[in-house]
Amino acid sequence: MKTAGLMQPCILWMDEIEKGLSTSESDEGTSKRILGTLLTWMAERKEKVFLVATSNDIESLPP
Repeated sequence: MKTAGLMQPCILWMDEIEKGLSTSESDEGTSKRILGTLLTWMAERKEKVFLVATSNDIESLPP
């Protein structure tokens, strides 16, 4: 995300986002930390970075 900020203005494309954010009890909270980091970055960023994400299975994404 820092790299995207350095390249602003830009579009950050996240393909099949559900694979990185799907919650599972076996990952010891890693996916929840990644989701928290992403949401915090999206809320607090000052850089001109537009985020686009795709998903093949939106049912596996956390609400």
